[in-house]
Amino acid sequence: MDNTNIAEFPYIEDTVVRADDVETAFFDSRPILVIGDIMIDDFLIGNVPRVAPDKPIPVLLASRTERKPGGAANVSVNLASLPANAKVSIIGVVGDDASGQALLGLLSQSGVETQDVQVIRHRPTSHNLSVVAQSNHILSRIDRENVSSISEADESSALRAIRQSIHKLQGIIISDYNKSFLSPLLLHEIIREARMANTMVAGERTNNSQYRGASVITPNVKELSTLTSMPVDGEANVDVAATELLRATEAKALVITRGESGVVVYGGGSRKGVISAPLIDDAVEDVSGAGDTFAAAFGLAYFNGFDPFQSAVVGTVAASLVVRKRSTGSVSFREVLEYLSAREKPHTPGFRGTAEKMVRLAACGYVRYLEEAKFLGGTLVLGLNSDGSIKRLKGCNRPILEHALRARVLSALACIDFVVVFEEDTLARLIDAIRLDILKFGGYVKLMSFVDGVSTTSILTSILDCNHAQS
Repeated sequence: MDNTNIAEFPYIEDTVVRADDVETAFFDSRPILVIGDIMIDDFLIGNVPRVAPDKPIPVLLASRTERKPGGAANVSVNLASLPANAKVSIIGVVGDDASGQALLGLLSQSGVETQDVQVIRHRPTSHNLSVVAQSNHILSRIDRENVSSISEADESSALRAIRQSIHKLQGIIISDYNKSFLSPLLLHEIIREARMANTMVAGERTNNSQYRGASVITPNVKELSTLTSMPVDGEANVDVAATELLRATEAKALVITRGESGVVVYGGGSRKGVISAPLIDDAVEDVSGAGDTFAAAFGLAYFNGFDPFQSAVVGTVAASLVVRKRSTGSVSFREVLEYLSAREKPHTPGFRGTAEKMVRLAACGYVRYLEEAKFLGGTLVLGLNSDGSIKRLKGCNRPILEHALRARVLSALACIDFVVVFEEDTLARLIDAIRLDILKFGGYVKLMSFVDGVSTTSILTSILDCNHAQS
């Protein structure tokens, strides 16, 4: 990759993913190997009817317990739940204890092959116990783990298992929670051995050179800062840190997960794409394990031929679905397909329209324009100026909201089919890529009735006047 800063490149938002394409691609998926820190999560669930009489602490009246795989084990279970004929195996270590046996049983029940999981005597299985009250409020968490390095003999056994299976694998997902199983040497050897296969890393290292050679790296924003020792406050700083991580690791793609704000993808050819998190009607139950679900779905799509941007759509949909479920969980292949199918809105073949506007606030005038524009074409594509584009056009005090938030709000409007973020000051490149039939505000022009008094400027002026009067 060249040394040009990614912040200078245009956004690429060609991320339409069809359910039929996903179903076809996933059907013949070859084996995928998960390597990493295996753990088991227990949840003690109940309600808090009172405070203890002797100490000011809540008293949990426990009603049930739940037990689920965590860490790399959760990634493997999510992989196994996606395609109907998934072939998933896992390499890691557990202790010779009840938690380890329970975890191996859960993995086997989910269809994950565990023959290469090493059972180590006198080493506890990594175990997390969460005490959960109503509304999914976690009162406390108790962890039991051994973060000392495994022996050279155990490392050699892991490498031997990888070498024996590498020729038949479609891809490897390294789920690195920095819990000592993946030593720097073992991590280096795994990536080197897997150079002929796609390797995806989801990890929490402080030394990014240990990920050199991986195909894709999927940190969250905090992990990006840790990996690069760089600030990540604001889009520009994230771009700079992402550029540095790509340079240091020579990865083909970098995917930054940002929770409810979706993901940012930095792909081949110095492209950048913003994938907004889908709006799911159901309330969020629990975000635990959502990153594992994203890693599994993204990896499966990427290993089956989807580009990083399309893979991020699949991963984001899966993660958005899993947060509706209490405690660490997984989503089924059918759930993902049904959601993708529901998003495929019908349109008149060969007839597409776009609306160009720097939408800063949800003013009713802009909404009315969009609703009227929808009637002109079967599919309405909203071209949304990036933060940098608006700043150049409107000055240093704009935008009011960053483009990820604007895109999320606008995607909730029923009249909009697609939101496309573009970095340029004009729509020229976007028009050429989409091949529109109607361009609102240019080309084939359709005049809309003007709505007085609801421009962004007038709204901001009213806010400032109000603040001035109060002062």
